[in-house]
Amino acid sequence: MCPSPPIRSTRSKCACFWKTLIVVTAIITALFGVFVYLNEEFEPVVYRLPPPPSLKGPLKPNNYLRNAQMLLKGQIMGPESLVVEKDGKRTIIYTGTWDGKLLKIVNGIVEKSLKIKPGKKTFACGATYHTEPKCGRPLGIRRLNEREFIVAEAYSGLYTVDFEKGTVNQIFSNEQTLEEKKCHFANDLDILNGRNDSNSFTVFFSHSSTRWDRRRFMHDFFEGKSTGRLIRVEFDRNLKPKPSVALDGLGFANGVQLHPDGESLLVSECSRARIIRYFHSGPKRGQHSVFTKNLPGFPDNIRISSSGQSFSRRNGCC
Repeated sequence: MCPSPPIRSTRSKCACFWKTLIVVTAIITALFGVFVYLNEEFEPVVYRLPPPPSLKGPLKPNNYLRNAQMLLKGQIMGPESLVVEKDGKRTIIYTGTWDGKLLKIVNGIVEKSLKIKPGKKTFACGATYHTEPKCGRPLGIRRLNEREFIVAEAYSGLYTVDFEKGTVNQIFSNEQTLEEKKCHFANDLDILNGRNDSNSFTVFFSHSSTRWDRRRFMHDFFEGKSTGRLIRVEFDRNLKPKPSVALDGLGFANGVQLHPDGESLLVSECSRARIIRYFHSGPKRGQHSVFTKNLPGFPDNIRISSSGQSFSRRNGCC
């Protein structure tokens, strides 16, 4: 677009940059306009994020990930949430991938692979727009007890997974309606009282959008309506699950993490670049407040550190 001569002045470089920026902006605006015109369901509202924070102090750029090792490059597709455990000299990772698989990875090698939606299929689950709802997209994963995990599958709900037995069982369906809205986009989760009594436990999971599914998560961003919710489901092996809406009006609800105080949890508001603290018990039960805001990026998963004294979060919403 702007051919570079051997020597160029600063002024010509700037001119080329601005021309390129204007053209790219015009193309994006035109494509977005066509998208809105063709999609009658799209109903955007105005919202503005505050000016981005200065990247100083704790936000100063660092090189912590420079020496990170890439595992299973080209062998697995889009791993999302992770459960990482140590067993002697073995490092074990449990995760779900974009092509609908649940993996147990031991010392960098896939030891077991299950399908979140087992059964015969006449097509390959290659992580495409059309196959994703049929093959499943496992997102959040947490250990429930010594044998089982709970996985949030974006399109169909919550499952218990036993890697040793090779079983995957649905325990909550996204087709259930809460306050006249289906829970059709389950994202991340955490478990209250899971390891102590696996017959009676509570799951909090993020319902990212009441209007759009995972394939169209950017629709939710562009629309800006903040329809995300935090769902509470009380489980008893002998009774039906008891779901309820703990919190609504969230901007693309995403990562969920119990707080070590035992009375609250954190949920990422991805499209609002902030994290909300919700009190599930104690004297402030049912209340919520902003835990941190104006983050330098859009918070996705959030997890507590190994010390239990701090939290880490990943940028980028799925």
